[in-house]
Amino acid sequence: MRTFLIILLSAIIANTYAQEYWQQKVDYNISVKLDDQNHYLNGNISINYTNNSPDNLEFIYFHLWPNAYKNENTALCEQMLIQGNSNLYFADTSKRGFISNIDFSSDVKKLNWNYESNNIDIAKVYLDKPLKPGESTIIKTPFRVKIPSSEFSRLGHSDQSYQITQWYPKPAVYDTKGWHQMPYLNLGEFYSEFGSYDVSITLPENYIVGSTGDMVNCEKENNWLDSIAKETSKSSQFIDNDSFPISSSRMKTLVFHQDSVHDFAWFADKRYHVLRKEITLKSGKKVMLQSMFTNTEANLWMESLKYIERSTKFYSEFVGEYPYNHVTAVQGALSAGAGMEYPNITIIGISGSKYVLEETIMHEVGHNWFYGLLAFNERDYPWMDEGLNTFVQNQYMYKYHPDLSAATLYTGSNTKFLGLNNIGESYINYMTNRVIASANLDQASGLHSAKYTSNNYGIAVYMKTSMSIDYLQKYLGKEEFSRIFKGFYQKWKYKHPQPEDLQNYFEKESAKDLSWLFDDLINSKKRVDYKISSIKDDGDSIKVTIKNKGEISSPVCISTKDDGGYTLQEKWVDGFYGKKEIIIHNDSFYKLSINTDYSLLDYNPNNNEYISHKVFHKASKLKLKFITTLPKANENYIYYTPVLGWNNYDKFMAGVLILNHSLEEKKWEYELMPLLSFNQSSLGGSFGFHRNIYTQSFIRRLSLGIVGKKYHYEEFDNNKNLSYTKYSPEATFYFKNPAGNTNINHTARARMVYVEKELNIYDKINNKPSINTHYYNLFAFDYNFNNKRLINPYAIAVNVQASEMVTKASITLEYSLSYNDKKKNALELRFFAGKIFNSVNDPFVDYSFKMSSFNGGDDYLYDYIYMDRSQRGGLFSRQITPSDGGFALPSILGRGWDYLTALNIRTGLPFSKIIKLYANFGVSEYDKNLLAEGGVLITFDKTIEIYLPILWTTQYQDVMDLSPDYKYLDNVRFTLRMDLINPFKLQKELNL
Repeated sequence: MRTFLIILLSAIIANTYAQEYWQQKVDYNISVKLDDQNHYLNGNISINYTNNSPDNLEFIYFHLWPNAYKNENTALCEQMLIQGNSNLYFADTSKRGFISNIDFSSDVKKLNWNYESNNIDIAKVYLDKPLKPGESTIIKTPFRVKIPSSEFSRLGHSDQSYQITQWYPKPAVYDTKGWHQMPYLNLGEFYSEFGSYDVSITLPENYIVGSTGDMVNCEKENNWLDSIAKETSKSSQFIDNDSFPISSSRMKTLVFHQDSVHDFAWFADKRYHVLRKEITLKSGKKVMLQSMFTNTEANLWMESLKYIERSTKFYSEFVGEYPYNHVTAVQGALSAGAGMEYPNITIIGISGSKYVLEETIMHEVGHNWFYGLLAFNERDYPWMDEGLNTFVQNQYMYKYHPDLSAATLYTGSNTKFLGLNNIGESYINYMTNRVIASANLDQASGLHSAKYTSNNYGIAVYMKTSMSIDYLQKYLGKEEFSRIFKGFYQKWKYKHPQPEDLQNYFEKESAKDLSWLFDDLINSKKRVDYKISSIKDDGDSIKVTIKNKGEISSPVCISTKDDGGYTLQEKWVDGFYGKKEIIIHNDSFYKLSINTDYSLLDYNPNNNEYISHKVFHKASKLKLKFITTLPKANENYIYYTPVLGWNNYDKFMAGVLILNHSLEEKKWEYELMPLLSFNQSSLGGSFGFHRNIYTQSFIRRLSLGIVGKKYHYEEFDNNKNLSYTKYSPEATFYFKNPAGNTNINHTARARMVYVEKELNIYDKINNKPSINTHYYNLFAFDYNFNNKRLINPYAIAVNVQASEMVTKASITLEYSLSYNDKKKNALELRFFAGKIFNSVNDPFVDYSFKMSSFNGGDDYLYDYIYMDRSQRGGLFSRQITPSDGGFALPSILGRGWDYLTALNIRTGLPFSKIIKLYANFGVSEYDKNLLAEGGVLITFDKTIEIYLPILWTTQYQDVMDLSPDYKYLDNVRFTLRMDLINPFKLQKELNL
């Protein structure tokens, strides 16, 4: 037994030892020369790789990230396409980039290596012998980088302005979770090993260089920069001309050294103005600050040293002291975000206002602490870097700009538009989260970066995480939070902490269970929603009953205020589920609130307040607003706007649109649009009521509702025209997209359509026309899958209709073969096939398939908007909606009561994206011969299109010849697709 216990104890000790933290060390020696005429880097690299792991390593993964720009098959290009950017896909070879001349070797011999099968920017290098724990090896290679255009991402050049980032062969991280080889991406950043860098850069003498590391070989260069800084500081105006000086024929070599960093970047431009300043931190450590900028926004950059100084000092005091010798910000061409951080240095793009520039510089400088010193795995856990940094950024803004309005920050002026002058950035962050969550489009903060849409990357990773950490700060108290936050930094700087390390440290130091934060707020879509259920006055105390209507048992903050807004008391209560009675001091409050701060992320603030003097203590305000406004807590809105309308039978109509739609989607939504017809002196218009139901399954939203409309459609006599009325109960299913993809709209709709249609029936008894009403109803099911990807988009639509009169089904397939990015041109193909399974003749409704696109009389479901439904002549009688066979020529030819098939082809022209050619081909049982037409199409993004037929088959010509009054203009048709710009439909289909 004793022997067994000793063995067990030894095993536990051994396992504990084996699980102790370790990380690899990688030291670099790089020499590189810039060819600024051909935009190449020619270099050599020697890497000293130390294996501190407990494992034998037989190979090392290397990142060759310049290859991400090599062709259209890379992970970067694929991600850019998903994000709506086809620049790299269609780029000329001259604009693309790559890395070549790779020839890995050790001190002993050449090493075998190969590209990863799916990623040409990842290489697997096989060592000549296994690298044992504690051993080091030298790996060398020459390399040549073709610098891509800066229009794609972070590595690039804009003429002779260079951003040299992610540019050299670089080992991937190996840690307790294995290898972390990763292709280069725009969305989702990096994870690299710490080490030292010795880098020599040779380039024409008149370039100014900002870089990671300290310049160690060139006192002359530093003197030159100081002289430029003196001249820059004197200038307040800069010439508009920002052309490049001719490169010097003389070359210089700058040598940089930096310990304890995990990346190296440099930026070179002959036009830089330079500002320099030395500051002293609280410990007495001196840090050199530098900013380098061109004439672009130069007047804004004259204040840049102030922003860098504030940022460096603020982060040093809030997180921990800055350990390096300089902080540099450069202005440059940047295609991936507003700014990008590297050790010691950051690049900033176009800002537009001094506040945006300050916030961007501060945010990117702050990354030195999170991306740089804490070196989180940004690809797997982007929230740890971006979210924590945004949290500290917000603390900075609260300190230096506590009253800065969103209007001033984002627009540069104190505009009153949407009330932006009365709200701050914290409100914008909160409401952005609420808006996207209201449509069930939100994502958890703790996902892998590849799973985010580009919008959600900013919302969930930056905004929501920062508010979640602020929630923790308010709960723990600023002093306690500061102690723990700084302690975590001191323990983990120069290492690679994981999410569990952050959670374990905070839970141990605070002695609190923080699963509500790390498991729920960060790693799930669960929501905070506490409600005040009741308030009971109990003399010296108040009994507050609070109900948790949400899914997270997060802490609750109860506060009371007097009628002047002064806080009387504040009490924190640990989270709970169900109901809880909480006793507070009775201070004769005016207002009692829970979770009022935006950072507390309470999803429904409308149930968080109790006003003592109101009859309905918890009722929220109901306000009438013109068009729309930004929603606010404890306020409900009814929006209105005057509207005008017109059709050929109602003539001009005037009315009002009343709705509750806003940026924030509601569970119950309505829109009412009564319209008075001046011609008929009667009311018409439309309405819609919907109940939105959300799930976490493959159905994102189920919308149940009813829509309806009433308008006139045909002449009858001088006093009365014929009208139609439509009611349609419907259920629409909005399906979830694949992770990270916003290009897909995937829906299904089932509905019953009821139509009352007034008809002109001749009354034989009274020998005059009379009005009779025809009633019909029909079940319709639509399934639509639309992938709006930039390259070769496609769509599938299935339609089934059934009633006592007809049963029919159809399928429509659309595919665009992209071939020219400059004009967005493509060969557009559409195939339609329809089949009627049974039908009963209805003299008043034509259910047949039509070879020609629908005119107003063909639209028996009254789905579309027509200016003239009865084609009584004139311009508006020529309006069509692409449907069924899709032909433009107006004709009864090809109508099918059995089957109909058609192929529609459109293609753009090299000189225009507005003018296209089209050709249509179709067959039905009505006419066994092939029908065809072709012509010229003038299109304005499918909303308005004009069809000019030029060629058609003889069957059409035969019909035309029967008309003695035929003229070519009779064949011209146009579309006016108001349904494509319906704001309610567009909002429902929005993917973020």
